[in-house]
Amino acid sequence: MLTLKFPFIPPTANHAQKSRIVKGKGKAPFMVRYNTPEYNAFKANVERELGKLNEATRAELIALMQAPHMMFMTIASPNVLKKNGTTHKTFGDSDNREKVGADAIYNALGTNDAYDYIPVTNKTVSDDTYTQVSWLPFKSWKEKDFILVDHIRDVVEGL
Repeated sequence: MLTLKFPFIPPTANHAQKSRIVKGKGKAPFMVRYNTPEYNAFKANVERELGKLNEATRAELIALMQAPHMMFMTIASPNVLKKNGTTHKTFGDSDNREKVGADAIYNALGTNDAYDYIPVTNKTVSDDTYTQVSWLPFKSWKEKDFILVDHIRDVVEGL
């Protein structure tokens, strides 16, 4: 199993991309989707953190991602700013951040999440803000049914 810890959390899917209508000369209006500055900053942070990996770890991670595997993502934050300017101890669906986080990580490594057969995401309130991601080859789970429960227990106890 390989584990990385990023000192930030992914933006929500709603904050990662926006759309707008473009009117061309003599053409019908059409919709254009674009990455938000928040998402572009997140992607740059992911690339910076992945750039700190040594070559062997990076190669091992890329190889693991090119075969069926499981991904465990924990998103932790002390609180999240709400639209009205207050903070709250919950911060939406964890899967709303999972896709954005996974896409940024897989893209930065030149892979895709096609072999991510079992994504498991959870969120937790923590004194620190971070995203912890672990990858495990799928065959390990099939050989030992208890490894999923053991990993979740280790993650929770480590918080």
